[in-house]
Amino acid sequence: MVQLTMKNGLTVYSPASFANFGLAAVAVGNYELGYRLGSLALKLSQRINAAESASNIMAVVKWFIAWAFEPLQSISESLEIGYNLGNQTGDVYSAIMNKNFSFSAMFLSGKNLVFVRNQTAAFIKELRRRKQEWCVNALAITHSISSALIEGLGVPWSIENEDTISAQGKKRNNKALLLNYRCHQLMKAFFFRL
Repeated sequence: MVQLTMKNGLTVYSPASFANFGLAAVAVGNYELGYRLGSLALKLSQRINAAESASNIMAVVKWFIAWAFEPLQSISESLEIGYNLGNQTGDVYSAIMNKNFSFSAMFLSGKNLVFVRNQTAAFIKELRRRKQEWCVNALAITHSISSALIEGLGVPWSIENEDTISAQGKKRNNKALLLNYRCHQLMKAFFFRL
């Protein structure tokens, strides 16, 4: 799609292709190129008013690319914007992923744990009310780790049985749970050198 855009010009799908190409660049270790492509995707999304994919682009760029360059606090704020964009355009999946990633960024950036715990609990309750159970387990990871730290139950990473979380995600084909689990594993390794 990037080649088609370069050859034939912009379409509403071009920003998403640049964001995903940026993600691929980061995956192979080219962080600078990935960040440049992600930033381009965000600018193009606004310039050509690609509202349908704006929430997805925000999640890909801010959570999977920008963490290497921007403070997590600002990433969390951007992901909240992505959540609102998704709700406005009916992109429920991307909206919820933005919210989920925003909670993880809040947690990892040192936001007040009581705030994180209470906000994740409220959002889990809202998702259950809307019968959107498919990502509750992913949010429960951040909620339970926050609760464990507040209540002083020891090393937060041992509170949830990580093998069980991974097995549940695979058994139910719960991509949101597996994605969040893997993101937490990556961030744990990156920030805490575990």
